[in-house]
Amino acid sequence: MAAAGILGRFSDGQIRTLQRRIKLWRVTEGPAQEVYFGQKHTPGRLCASDFTHMTELGITLGGQTFEHLVYHFVLTYSNWKTGTISYSESLESLSEGWQNAVWELGAVAAEHRTDSLSSAVNNMSNLEEFNRRYEGMMQYYGVKPQREFGSLAEYGQYLKDLFTRRNAGRRARLAEEMAVMRELPVWVRR
Repeated sequence: MAAAGILGRFSDGQIRTLQRRIKLWRVTEGPAQEVYFGQKHTPGRLCASDFTHMTELGITLGGQTFEHLVYHFVLTYSNWKTGTISYSESLESLSEGWQNAVWELGAVAAEHRTDSLSSAVNNMSNLEEFNRRYEGMMQYYGVKPQREFGSLAEYGQYLKDLFTRRNAGRRARLAEEMAVMRELPVWVRR
C-alpha cells in the first residue's frame, strides 16, 4: 500500500507502535542507533517552526526548476503540522508562515520556538545523501519519482493536501491543544 494511503487511515499511535517495533528490530539486528531523550510537551504551550530548502529536491513548475523553501510549523504536543511556500529565510517569510498557520488553526499557542534563520541552511552533503537514498528506494520498487508540477497553485495544493493527510491521525491531541489555546483577536480572524 502506498504511503499516502496509510496516512490518515491509521492513527498516530498505531504508526508510532509500528515505528517502535521497527526501531527495536533495528537495534537488535542492525547498526548502532542514536540516543534520543524524550521531552514532555504540554497541550497548547509550544509551537515551533523552521524552514526546509526544497530546491535541491528538483521540483519543477512547467519544466523549470522551482527555487523555494517551505516554512514548516508544528504544535509540539499534538504534532499537528502545516507549511507555507517561501522564497527566503527572512522575518517576512517567518511572519507569513506563522500567521498562515495560526489562522488555519484559529488559535495561538502560548510559546513559539524557532532557530536563528541563517542556521536553517541545510548541509549540502545531507541533501545529496537524501536524494541518493530516495532515488535508490524508488528504483528498488520500480517507481518513477515525480516532482513536476504544472503551476505554483498546483504545488501549493499538493502541500496543503499532504499536511491534511498527515494531520488526520492527530485530531484528538489537537483538540486538547485547541481547548487551552487563546482565540485570535477578532480583527485578525478570516
